[in-house]
Amino acid sequence: MGRHEKGHEAAWTLMAVYCEVSFPLPPVQTFLYRVPEDLSSRVKTGSRVIAPFGQRKLIGYILEVKNLTQEPSFKVKEIIQVIDDSPVFSESFLWFILQLSRRTLTSPGLLLDMAKPPEARERISAQISLTEKGKAELGKEKFKEPERTILSLLVNRKLSPLYLRRKSGIKRINQILKSLEQEGLIEIKEKLLIKKKRLPEAQSFFRQLILPVKPPGLSEAEYQLIKNLDLSQGGEFLLTGDFERRLKFVLSLAEHCQENYGYVLVLVPEILRLKKWEPFIKSTKLKWVIWHSQLSARMREENWTKLRNGQARIVFGTRSALFLPLQPLSLIVVDEEQDEFYYQTEIAAFDAREGAEIRAAVEGSLLIFSSACPRVSQYHRLQQAGSLIGLAPAEPRYARQFRYGEIGQAIKKDLKPEIKAQLEKSGKILFFVNRKGYASYLICPECGYVPSCEKCRIALTLKRKEEKLVCNYCGQAMAAPKICPVCGRKMKIGQARGSEYLKEKIMETFPGVAVEILEDEALNQRGLRSIASGKARIIIGTEYALERLPQTSFSLIILVNPENRLNYPDFKAAENCFVTINRVMELIRNDSNSKVIALTGGTEPAVVLNALNRDYWSFYSQEIEHRRLLNYPPFSYLVEVSLSSSSMRSAGRASRQLLEQLSLKFPELELIGPKITRKAWHKEKKEIRFYLRIPSPEQLEAWRTFLRDFKSAHSSLRLTLKVWK
Repeated sequence: MGRHEKGHEAAWTLMAVYCEVSFPLPPVQTFLYRVPEDLSSRVKTGSRVIAPFGQRKLIGYILEVKNLTQEPSFKVKEIIQVIDDSPVFSESFLWFILQLSRRTLTSPGLLLDMAKPPEARERISAQISLTEKGKAELGKEKFKEPERTILSLLVNRKLSPLYLRRKSGIKRINQILKSLEQEGLIEIKEKLLIKKKRLPEAQSFFRQLILPVKPPGLSEAEYQLIKNLDLSQGGEFLLTGDFERRLKFVLSLAEHCQENYGYVLVLVPEILRLKKWEPFIKSTKLKWVIWHSQLSARMREENWTKLRNGQARIVFGTRSALFLPLQPLSLIVVDEEQDEFYYQTEIAAFDAREGAEIRAAVEGSLLIFSSACPRVSQYHRLQQAGSLIGLAPAEPRYARQFRYGEIGQAIKKDLKPEIKAQLEKSGKILFFVNRKGYASYLICPECGYVPSCEKCRIALTLKRKEEKLVCNYCGQAMAAPKICPVCGRKMKIGQARGSEYLKEKIMETFPGVAVEILEDEALNQRGLRSIASGKARIIIGTEYALERLPQTSFSLIILVNPENRLNYPDFKAAENCFVTINRVMELIRNDSNSKVIALTGGTEPAVVLNALNRDYWSFYSQEIEHRRLLNYPPFSYLVEVSLSSSSMRSAGRASRQLLEQLSLKFPELELIGPKITRKAWHKEKKEIRFYLRIPSPEQLEAWRTFLRDFKSAHSSLRLTLKVWK
């Protein structure tokens, strides 16, 4: 602070303190606030504040503190209160959040709210009550609905806006409350609720002196990774091999890291996957905790306390564990890295695999992607970088066969002796089926021809009512052909027999044998109890069943029409088919008395054959050439952009503006679409989706910057992107 004085070359100027704040709301931009003089000493980057936002008071996160010599040209509000005595998040953790926000177009405030530690449980509570004027006016019975309902609920009590919304069923409750407050009929009081819980101080982590000698118990590959940590180099690696071999490798490395380097974070795609890790974890000397979104508040606090006081150094968790503000973080492991469950599509949309890459780079951590069948793009990228760690897979000892025909007839004839023999030996049998009903594509039963989009080279989706074929990417449509253009035979609709049909045929052929279906949550517990007790000898399952069944528990597995997956409208259809069959193979007992049978409609696809043999290299070698030819990732970036709003009309208007600006700024990019489609996790809702093929990382970054600016200018628009690289 200063003033101008005569005769001085350097003039004193009045400087004010401001801060950029992000709230846990969808807008990606930050908001500028002035810091009152009495709070300026407490305001720090990474701290939380209470600030006015419209008519509300919200808790936000300070991303930047700045001194300005001139007042902004627009009206700036002041922050009301600083919550924290010291920053909740370090500068390096904030940088990780900002980088992830920039890449995913997700608000930094939403991401930081996911990272908020359990002791930071403050919240703002609003209490609404009738004023004397409101009581008097209500007695005159002059109000119409919905104002009358709200005022009547407030008689002789104070209520929150949330309670009023639930009790009254009124959706635009905030707008009505604002109007009633302006008329002086109600009073709204807000206060900060703090639930104090004293936690131990975070323990400092001192790196031990490591001698240049290979520690006992570590393999050569593990030792090479440890040397990277000694040199503070970090780096990305891909670990391939059978699940148990990869798990033992990771646990051995984690045990060494927890004692000498820092925290270890092991990510799994879903909670059920943790159950496969637990028996192995409990047999080690690891200091570990579990972390996922379904933990109770009490368990979350207990686990966080263990991490802070040093009782635990290793976290096994789902994608939410990525946001634990642990430091130093020496090792991050992403298990089953090919799984799409790492991508979150809710309000805070992000890919945990991309987040792990960013966080490892920011903190200098080792990053290990682990999978028996990794993404083709990931394998290609890390193979080119010389960062593969291949563990020799176990040689399959079970028999593999192809059979041809319709499943109902096969159960009565070809498969009957196989099934009968396993039942007599007390073996368990799994029929793995695709989704039930009719498949959404046309196929020639003679030569196997499936119509595909000439531009996108993916299978066309059949719209049965309109009798036309549509591309799921670009939206191009054509009449459904009656005759195969290759061999001249009549085209047929791909048929996928459902689980109920399959159960009926099995019980007709083997009366008295208990058969269970595992395909949805409603049947899950009953079916699993029957399987565990040994009552159910034959199980019919979809992908839903794979994480819920114990590994190596079946002596006969029958894959019903696995080739149907190759005709899904997705450039990764072959990869997804290979991955799914590989997951099924984890359930077979690896001995000479076990067998896997692929029942197909007359073809023997190389993808299915390689999956049965668990031969990833052969599959990869063919698939990478296919993608090179069609210019799909990893030879280009494919970006999926989805837009939705309060109405399809406003979303359509925004998409037209976006595409117009896109054609002007990026005329060289290949556009695929747009088209109206259903949301991935909310099938009852629709969105506008299109794809871009981007040739270089520089253009991808320029496109991300452009899209972020567009989203900032359209705050009511929900805009998400997903990148395959």
